[in-house]
Amino acid sequence: QFDYDRESFSPINLFDIILSWLWNNFFKYLLNPGTASFWEILIYIFAFATVVYIVRQFMKAKLGSLFYKPGIGPGEISALSEDNIHGTDLNRLLEQEIKNNRFRNAVRLLYLILLKVLSDRNIIYWKIGKTNHEYCTEIKNESLQAFFSSLTQLYEYVWYGDFEISKTKFESISANFQEFTNTCGQAE
Repeated sequence: QFDYDRESFSPINLFDIILSWLWNNFFKYLLNPGTASFWEILIYIFAFATVVYIVRQFMKAKLGSLFYKPGIGPGEISALSEDNIHGTDLNRLLEQEIKNNRFRNAVRLLYLILLKVLSDRNIIYWKIGKTNHEYCTEIKNESLQAFFSSLTQLYEYVWYGDFEISKTKFESISANFQEFTNTCGQAE
């Protein structure tokens, strides 16, 4: 049964008033069929702004590095040193970084030298694109694997953490890498 004795109404709140005002004064003109060219122009402006933004982001990414391998500049290690650890004089690069007090780069080179030593001793199979974890799992000697894992953590903390380190801290890290190299020679 229907109850016609009670009046029902929906109260008008502030939000409804604002929407009504926007519709009457703004949206009905924008959604009018005569404003199709306005929307077309707005879409072109948005597309142009998007392209400009994308190009600007690529420009920040040093596009030149996509076409050639940069040389070793101040404060940076060549991509070549990672791509070909056997064809690069990593020890010379290490001395250069230490001399210039770029200890973070020097830690990276210590790690690459470590990978080269492990590869030369046939403890790991070095290949571009392998992860540090993959190298760790290739080491059969458990104590050597644990030691390498701790050095990997140390390297990743310094390199990927983007921390500058002091000469004293570098000397301590370098001693750990040297100890591993010595242990590696004894484990053969």
